[in-house]
Formats: sequence, C-alpha cells, structure tokens
Amino acid sequence: MQAWDQFLNELERELGQKTVQKWLRTLKVVHFDACNLYLEAPDAFQMLWFEEHIRKKASRSLKNNNFRPIKVHLTASGSDSRIKEKRGRKVTKEIKSDEPFYIASDPLDVKSSFDAYLISEENSYPLQFLKQLTSLGRLASFNPLYLLGEKGSGKTHLLMALCVALKEKGHAVHSPGKNGAVPPRLPHY
Repeated sequence: MQAWDQFLNELERELGQKTVQKWLRTLKVVHFDACNLYLEAPDAFQMLWFEEHIRKKASRSLKNNNFRPIKVHLTASGSDSRIKEKRGRKVTKEIKSDEPFYIASDPLDVKSSFDAYLISEENSYPLQFLKQLTSLGRLASFNPLYLLGEKGSGKTHLLMALCVALKEKGHAVHSPGKNGAVPPRLPHY
C-alpha cells in the first residue's frame, strides 16, 4: 500500500531507519482498502509499542489519495485475536485508539520461574526476598514493588517469576496497560 510506505518513509526521517525497520516494517499488511489498513503484529508487545508511539501520528498523517484519513486496524498473530468467522472472512478483535489498552493474552512467561533464575553474588538477595514474599500472607504491604538494577541483571525474570508463583497460589496478577496505566492495587490478605 503506497500510503503506508510513504508514512513509513516519513517516520524514518523522524524516528530513524533502525526504529522503523524493527517496529513498523515487521508489521504485516493483511488487507487494505481506500479508508482502512489491516495490520498484523508478531506479538502483543509490538501492538502496545504501536499504540503508544505511532497511533496518533498515523491518525494525523495517514491519508488516502483523496486526503481522507486511513484507519489502522491492528491485531497480533498467534493470539486469540481472531474471534469468529463470518461469511468466509475472518473477523478480528481490534484495539480502538479511544479505549484503554490492556494486553488480552497472558503476557507472563511461565518459563521465568525462580528455579530457572541464574543466581550470582549480586542478585541472590532479591531472589531470596521475592521467594519469601510469595510465602507471606500480607502481600499488600509490599505493593507496589520496584526492582532496580543494571541492564541484564534479571529484573524482568524475577518479576515474571514472582507473578507466576503468585498465580500458582491463586492470587490475581495484572499487567500494566497503555502508557503505564496500572490496574487496581492487590487486595489486603
């Protein structure tokens, strides 16, 4: 689609070629018509990135030959975004820009467990603390919880492992939404 390619070329000047290549050129054009562009992202994380960084720019800049806005419909491949078939066409669940964005599928990586965490001298304390936290009955007194550390130190793995362990114990685990919107706090136990 010519309008999409022109839009991406404009974004390359603004955001850089590497950013556009990584986050936007990997979106698959599924279908398009005069006023609609249907894109498919490899995963929900890329959808979130699009919503946070590109949606408004696309709404302002993406126009057809008659200078009418082209609406972008975005789905994730491999997710449960295809909800039913109607007259041989796939109907997809899409994210509208005026709705709060929450990842519909479970973003927790069940492989990220405490047992799979590589322990070193620098990161053994947070691991032990989080393991003990899952066995406590008063989780709300540690809400919110922040982990600080160098890039690659395992912060995401530890948080995922904590969430997986809490889910296994029957606790509710929420993911942040659009623009870092945080769901309701965990109840006191």
